[in-house]
Amino acid sequence: MKIELVRVVPVVTAGAYSANDVVGGTLTFGTGAAILRAVTITDLAKQAGAYQLIFFKSIPTDILDNGVFDIADADHAKMVGAIHITDTVGADRFDLSDSKLYCRQGLMLPFDSGTLYAFLIALGTPTYAATTDVAITLHLEKT
Repeated sequence: MKIELVRVVPVVTAGAYSANDVVGGTLTFGTGAAILRAVTITDLAKQAGAYQLIFFKSIPTDILDNGVFDIADADHAKMVGAIHITDTVGADRFDLSDSKLYCRQGLMLPFDSGTLYAFLIALGTPTYAATTDVAITLHLEKT
């Protein structure tokens, strides 16, 4: 088994988000055929709140950063999976000195697309300090 890490650092708003807002707009991961085994999110602003990450096999209608997550009806057929990342210390969230690490493990989401698209949705109300405060890493088992 070979694990490959694919990391995206979206440009986020240096400011406040509301619950159910998209963080970073449409995310694009070049993956090839793989099985998603884990997701890691780093938050340099150490904000509170859970996340949802929803994956698509082809590019969905764009939702801009800090916009409300409300996908087009036609995009439902493009969804290939979703994960919930809790804000529970020791479960998915790990508090560091001045940042947070979220890690959702034990996943088994296969896909065969060369490119995977996603939306990261804030379930809380984070306020990021810089436009580079968030990074998402997919841990992929290559098939």
